[in-house]
Amino acid sequence: MPLSGISVVQGPQGLGAAALTKDGVSGLVFYNDTAPTGFATNNIIKIFSISEAETLGIVEGGTYAVDWYHINAFFEANQKSELYVGYFGVPGGAYDYAEVVTMQQFAQGEIRLIGVYAPLEGYASSQVTALQTAISTIPSNTPLHAFLSTDLSAITAVTGWGSIADLRTLTAPNVSYVVGQDGGAAGKALFDSKSYTIGTIGRLLGDTSFAAVNQSVGEVGQFNISNGVELEVAALGNGDLVTELTSTALGSIKDKGYAIIRKRLSDISGTYHERTPSAITATNDFAFIENDRVIQKATRLVIGANTPYINTTIQLNPDGTLTSDVVGFFEDLTQSSIETNMTANGEISASKVVVDPKQNIAATSTLNITVSIQPTPIAEFIVIEIGLVAEIA
Repeated sequence: MPLSGISVVQGPQGLGAAALTKDGVSGLVFYNDTAPTGFATNNIIKIFSISEAETLGIVEGGTYAVDWYHINAFFEANQKSELYVGYFGVPGGAYDYAEVVTMQQFAQGEIRLIGVYAPLEGYASSQVTALQTAISTIPSNTPLHAFLSTDLSAITAVTGWGSIADLRTLTAPNVSYVVGQDGGAAGKALFDSKSYTIGTIGRLLGDTSFAAVNQSVGEVGQFNISNGVELEVAALGNGDLVTELTSTALGSIKDKGYAIIRKRLSDISGTYHERTPSAITATNDFAFIENDRVIQKATRLVIGANTPYINTTIQLNPDGTLTSDVVGFFEDLTQSSIETNMTANGEISASKVVVDPKQNIAATSTLNITVSIQPTPIAEFIVIEIGLVAEIA
């Protein structure tokens, strides 16, 4: 007979922890005619940590030190994400960014966010349009948003920023151009040794992949990108320190549609992203990345929910309208996919799905479903009125 005592039997799982989503699955495109040794057979590899990158030949301080810098920054921001890393030869002429399409095809549509790092390409706003053109060829059921970083080193110190192109005049809602850079630590050292823009594309990509789809990485309480050393000194891609620009000049860069970093002294220490703009007019629904990510996630969800019913039989009433069962089924099916995966998570405020019973599916063989999404606005500005009064009512 065993000794007396107490035993513990583990009961059924009851926490109901949510499964990890694919919202943060990302990609990084690098251009190099000589890829790291680990990419000799496959030029695109999915990794889960900086240590995996190192086993593939991307090591700190080595030939691919800048690549390591961005991959490491990505995983420092989001340790639980997945990153597709792709190496492609340096184009002989203008970049067409077809590599983004290749990456998404390789990932079988899994990539939600992708960074394109092209430091040998001198900055031009036409690059943003070219990248959007490439993205537009990706099937609508596998949408993504891209971050672009090219070489800004030729921009004249401080004064040159006043002459940069206004990306808000473009029509590239799926592209954000990155101009932030470290100004005092490892990023600065790499900039000095390479003489081209290092940027913060890895950090911005990692923070965005960590954020909820409706969340701005400019949220001060959640995204301090400085660890006290790296990115403690905020700079721009030509080496200018953010402190060398007036707040008006820095704000103008953001207003022209560029992703910047900034200090918020003396209100709070640290370094922060500003809200990430897209390269499209400021009045457009997708002027900032959050709405683009929200609609892309909703798109994937409603397509996924309805795909099993392609070529399904549709019942009609004698007058040719859809039966209430058909209308209710597709409205509930589509609504549920959004409510379960987005409304319940606070990623949208509300949604509405409508199937018009009067549509003539007999003639068109097409079932039309209308989905309306109410987003969660971003409090980009907070105004506080304060004063002295004789009495507090």
